[in-house]
Amino acid sequence: LQLTFLGEVRNSTHISADFTSYKQLQNQLKTTEINFIQQDILNYAEVSNKIYNLVSYSDVPSYYDEHMGNDFLQTIKPIVAIKGIVVVRYYLRVHQPDLAGYKDITDSFQDQIDKEMVQMYFTKIYQRVE
Repeated sequence: LQLTFLGEVRNSTHISADFTSYKQLQNQLKTTEINFIQQDILNYAEVSNKIYNLVSYSDVPSYYDEHMGNDFLQTIKPIVAIKGIVVVRYYLRVHQPDLAGYKDITDSFQDQIDKEMVQMYFTKIYQRVE
């Protein structure tokens, strides 16, 4: 809960609610739409007419073969907004995807990545530019 509400673990012995953080999150939820799609994102991208500002891709590409590992960013491009962000966390296998139309902005978030508590993933962050 501390990671969710505060973005960090402040005290590992107990969890306390921070009312200011809660109110801030509550206000942000009024203008935020979260979609949970229980489907293969590659197939979904081919049929969806929705556009997303953020796609979180945790560990899925690690299981792709070389072809899919190279092409997945291009396959999901139709559902990623211009300036939209794709966060990819690799574990077993790290791919070098085709970045046509994307910019690697991982370095801009390196401080946050270094603070990530699990430290078992290799994280890449891409922004769609065209």
